[in-house]
Amino acid sequence: MRLRAVPELLKELDVTITRQTSRGDGGSRGATGLAFDPIASEASAALRTCLHGWVRVWDEQTPGWTQLRAGRDRLLSSSEGQAALLMVANLGSREWAPECADEIRRACAQGWAAVDIPPEQVFVGWCPDACGVPLYAREGAVQIQCRACGSVWDVQASRDAMLAAAHDVHATAAELARALDIPAPTIRGWRHDKRLIPVDVNRAGQPLYRVSDVQALRSHPGRTA
Repeated sequence: MRLRAVPELLKELDVTITRQTSRGDGGSRGATGLAFDPIASEASAALRTCLHGWVRVWDEQTPGWTQLRAGRDRLLSSSEGQAALLMVANLGSREWAPECADEIRRACAQGWAAVDIPPEQVFVGWCPDACGVPLYAREGAVQIQCRACGSVWDVQASRDAMLAAAHDVHATAAELARALDIPAPTIRGWRHDKRLIPVDVNRAGQPLYRVSDVQALRSHPGRTA
Protein backbone atom coordinates (compact mmCIF):
# COMPACT_ATOMS: atom_id res chain seq x y z
CA MET A 1 0.00 0.00 0.00
CA ARG A 2 3.10 2.27 -0.25
CA LEU A 3 2.89 3.10 3.44
CA ARG A 4 6.58 2.59 4.27
CA ALA A 5 7.51 5.86 2.61
CA VAL A 6 4.75 7.94 4.25
CA PRO A 7 6.94 9.36 7.10
CA GLU A 8 9.61 10.43 4.60
CA LEU A 9 6.97 11.90 2.28
CA LEU A 10 5.33 13.91 5.06
CA LYS A 11 8.73 15.26 6.12
CA GLU A 12 9.55 16.25 2.52
CA LEU A 13 6.17 17.96 2.17
CA ASP A 14 6.74 19.93 5.38
CA VAL A 15 10.11 21.10 4.03
CA THR A 16 8.57 22.06 0.70
CA ILE A 17 5.67 23.91 2.35
CA THR A 18 7.95 26.13 4.44
CA ARG A 19 10.90 26.52 2.05
CA GLN A 20 11.86 30.13 1.42
CA THR A 21 11.95 30.96 -2.29
CA SER A 22 13.72 33.85 -3.99
CA ARG A 23 12.22 35.76 -6.83
CA GLY A 24 12.74 39.04 -8.60
CA ASP A 25 10.24 41.66 -7.48
CA GLY A 26 10.29 45.10 -8.97
CA GLY A 27 13.91 44.75 -9.99
CA SER A 28 15.12 43.92 -6.50
CA ARG A 29 17.58 41.03 -6.49
CA GLY A 30 17.13 38.23 -3.99
CA ALA A 31 13.70 39.32 -2.81
CA THR A 32 12.24 36.74 -0.47
CA GLY A 33 8.98 35.11 -1.48
CA LEU A 34 6.30 33.78 0.80
CA ALA A 35 7.47 30.90 2.99
CA PHE A 36 4.52 28.78 1.94
CA ASP A 37 3.81 26.35 -0.90
CA PRO A 38 0.03 25.93 -1.41
CA ILE A 39 0.38 22.88 -3.68
CA ALA A 40 2.49 20.97 -1.15
CA SER A 41 0.16 22.13 1.64
CA GLU A 42 -2.85 20.75 -0.21
CA ALA A 43 -1.06 17.46 -0.89
CA SER A 44 -0.03 17.12 2.76
CA ALA A 45 -3.54 17.85 4.00
CA ALA A 46 -5.04 15.36 1.53
CA LEU A 47 -2.68 12.58 2.63
CA ARG A 48 -3.21 13.24 6.34
CA THR A 49 -6.99 13.35 5.89
CA CYS A 50 -6.90 10.11 3.91
CA LEU A 51 -4.88 8.29 6.59
CA HIS A 52 -7.01 9.65 9.43
CA GLY A 53 -10.25 8.66 7.71
CA TRP A 54 -9.27 5.07 7.00
CA VAL A 55 -7.75 4.55 10.45
CA ARG A 56 -11.04 5.71 11.97
CA VAL A 57 -12.90 3.16 9.83
CA TRP A 58 -10.52 0.41 10.97
CA ASP A 59 -10.65 1.57 14.61
CA GLU A 60 -14.45 1.54 14.70
CA GLN A 61 -14.57 -1.99 13.28
CA THR A 62 -11.92 -3.42 15.63
CA PRO A 63 -13.44 -3.36 19.15
CA GLY A 64 -10.62 -5.30 20.81
CA TRP A 65 -8.12 -2.65 19.81
CA THR A 66 -9.76 -0.07 22.10
CA GLN A 67 -8.57 -2.04 25.13
CA LEU A 68 -4.98 -1.02 24.35
CA ARG A 69 -5.77 2.58 25.23
CA ALA A 70 -2.20 3.90 25.66
CA GLY A 71 -0.87 2.36 22.46
CA ARG A 72 -4.01 3.29 20.56
CA ASP A 73 -3.88 6.97 21.51
CA ARG A 74 -0.17 7.19 20.74
CA LEU A 75 -0.54 5.72 17.26
CA LEU A 76 -3.66 7.67 16.38
CA SER A 77 -2.14 10.99 17.44
CA SER A 78 -0.02 11.42 14.30
CA SER A 79 -0.24 10.69 10.58
CA GLU A 80 3.00 8.74 10.83
CA GLY A 81 1.47 6.55 13.53
CA GLN A 82 -1.68 6.05 11.50
CA ALA A 83 0.40 4.90 8.52
CA ALA A 84 2.29 2.46 10.78
CA LEU A 85 -0.98 1.12 12.14
CA LEU A 86 -2.39 0.50 8.67
CA MET A 87 0.84 -1.28 7.73
CA VAL A 88 0.44 -3.88 10.46
CA ALA A 89 -3.36 -4.07 10.46
CA ASN A 90 -4.88 -7.09 8.75
CA LEU A 91 -6.93 -5.31 6.10
CA GLY A 92 -7.09 -8.12 3.57
CA SER A 93 -10.42 -9.40 4.86
CA ARG A 94 -12.08 -5.99 4.96
CA GLU A 95 -14.41 -5.25 2.05
CA TRP A 96 -13.19 -1.65 1.93
CA ALA A 97 -9.48 -2.60 1.71
CA PRO A 98 -9.16 -2.07 -2.10
CA GLU A 99 -10.74 1.38 -1.87
CA CYS A 100 -8.48 2.24 1.04
CA ALA A 101 -5.36 1.13 -0.85
CA ASP A 102 -6.36 3.07 -3.96
CA GLU A 103 -7.01 6.31 -2.07
CA ILE A 104 -3.74 6.12 -0.15
CA ARG A 105 -1.82 5.31 -3.34
CA ARG A 106 -3.29 8.36 -5.10
CA ALA A 107 -2.68 10.61 -2.10
CA CYS A 108 0.97 9.51 -1.95
CA ALA A 109 1.41 10.07 -5.70
CA GLN A 110 -0.02 13.59 -5.32
CA GLY A 111 2.37 14.20 -2.43
CA TRP A 112 5.51 13.06 -4.24
CA ALA A 113 4.52 15.17 -7.26
CA ALA A 114 4.38 18.25 -4.99
CA VAL A 115 7.75 17.67 -3.32
CA ASP A 116 10.61 19.81 -4.53
CA ILE A 117 13.00 17.94 -6.85
CA PRO A 118 16.72 18.86 -6.69
CA PRO A 119 17.68 20.79 -9.87
CA GLU A 120 20.51 18.40 -10.72
CA GLN A 121 17.97 15.63 -11.34
CA VAL A 122 16.04 15.09 -14.55
CA PHE A 123 12.60 13.66 -15.17
CA VAL A 124 12.77 10.18 -16.77
CA GLY A 125 9.15 9.05 -16.74
CA TRP A 126 6.59 7.60 -14.37
CA CYS A 127 6.94 4.55 -12.13
CA PRO A 128 5.52 1.59 -14.11
CA ASP A 129 4.21 0.17 -10.84
CA ALA A 130 0.70 0.98 -9.64
CA CYS A 131 1.82 4.11 -7.75
CA GLY A 132 2.53 6.07 -10.95
CA VAL A 133 4.90 8.49 -9.17
CA PRO A 134 7.17 10.73 -11.33
CA LEU A 135 10.74 9.41 -11.51
CA TYR A 136 13.77 11.72 -11.38
CA ALA A 137 17.39 10.65 -11.80
CA ARG A 138 20.77 12.30 -11.66
CA GLU A 139 22.53 12.92 -14.95
CA GLY A 140 24.37 9.76 -16.00
CA ALA A 141 22.48 7.48 -13.60
CA VAL A 142 21.81 3.96 -14.89
CA GLN A 143 19.06 3.02 -12.43
CA ILE A 144 16.47 4.92 -10.43
CA GLN A 145 14.50 3.83 -7.37
CA CYS A 146 10.91 4.98 -6.95
CA ARG A 147 10.68 6.88 -3.66
CA ALA A 148 7.08 5.79 -3.14
CA CYS A 149 7.12 2.02 -3.71
CA GLY A 150 10.85 1.22 -3.71
CA SER A 151 10.86 -0.41 -7.15
CA VAL A 152 14.12 -0.08 -9.12
CA TRP A 153 14.00 0.78 -12.82
CA ASP A 154 16.45 1.25 -15.67
CA VAL A 155 16.73 4.98 -16.49
CA GLN A 156 17.06 4.62 -20.26
CA ALA A 157 14.27 2.06 -20.41
CA SER A 158 12.06 4.41 -18.40
CA ARG A 159 12.75 7.30 -20.79
CA ASP A 160 12.13 5.07 -23.82
CA ALA A 161 8.88 3.79 -22.34
CA MET A 162 7.77 7.33 -21.52
CA LEU A 163 8.31 8.52 -25.08
CA ALA A 164 6.80 5.37 -26.58
CA ALA A 165 3.64 5.97 -24.57
CA ALA A 166 3.64 9.69 -25.31
CA HIS A 167 0.15 9.73 -26.77
CA ASP A 168 -1.27 8.77 -23.35
CA VAL A 169 0.87 11.05 -21.19
CA HIS A 170 -0.11 14.55 -20.07
CA ALA A 171 2.37 16.77 -18.20
CA THR A 172 3.05 20.38 -17.23
CA ALA A 173 5.36 22.65 -19.20
CA ALA A 174 8.01 22.37 -16.48
CA GLU A 175 7.91 18.54 -16.50
CA LEU A 176 8.06 18.42 -20.29
CA ALA A 177 10.92 20.89 -20.38
CA ARG A 178 13.01 18.64 -18.12
CA ALA A 179 11.98 15.42 -19.85
CA LEU A 180 12.47 16.58 -23.45
CA ASP A 181 15.21 19.19 -22.92
CA ILE A 182 13.05 22.04 -24.22
CA PRO A 183 12.93 25.42 -22.41
CA ALA A 184 9.65 25.79 -20.55
CA PRO A 185 9.16 29.33 -21.98
CA THR A 186 9.29 27.80 -25.47
CA ILE A 187 6.46 25.43 -24.60
CA ARG A 188 4.42 28.24 -23.09
CA GLY A 189 5.18 30.37 -26.14
CA TRP A 190 3.74 27.67 -28.39
CA ARG A 191 0.60 27.80 -26.29
CA HIS A 192 0.45 31.60 -26.52
CA ASP A 193 0.75 31.31 -30.31
CA LYS A 194 -2.07 28.72 -30.23
CA ARG A 195 0.19 26.12 -31.79
CA LEU A 196 -0.07 24.01 -28.63
CA ILE A 197 -3.41 23.42 -26.92
CA PRO A 198 -3.60 22.16 -23.30
CA VAL A 199 -5.48 18.89 -22.99
CA ASP A 200 -6.28 19.17 -19.28
CA VAL A 201 -5.28 20.83 -16.00
CA ASN A 202 -3.88 19.28 -12.83
CA ARG A 203 -5.17 19.73 -9.27
CA ALA A 204 -3.12 22.91 -8.93
CA GLY A 205 -4.76 24.41 -12.02
CA GLN A 206 -1.62 24.11 -14.18
CA PRO A 207 -2.25 23.33 -17.87
CA LEU A 208 -1.24 19.86 -19.03
CA TYR A 209 0.06 19.10 -22.51
CA ARG A 210 0.30 15.87 -24.48
CA VAL A 211 3.92 14.75 -24.77
CA SER A 212 3.52 13.73 -28.42
CA ASP A 213 2.19 17.23 -29.29
CA VAL A 214 5.28 18.86 -27.79
CA GLN A 215 7.58 16.37 -29.51
CA ALA A 216 5.91 17.12 -32.84
CA LEU A 217 6.37 20.87 -32.40
CA ARG A 218 10.02 20.40 -31.51
CA SER A 219 10.56 18.46 -34.74
CA HIS A 220 8.42 20.85 -36.82
CA PRO A 221 8.20 24.25 -35.02
CA GLY A 222 5.99 25.72 -37.73
CA ARG A 223 3.17 23.24 -37.34
CA THR A 224 0.16 23.34 -35.03
CA ALA A 225 -0.29 20.51 -32.53
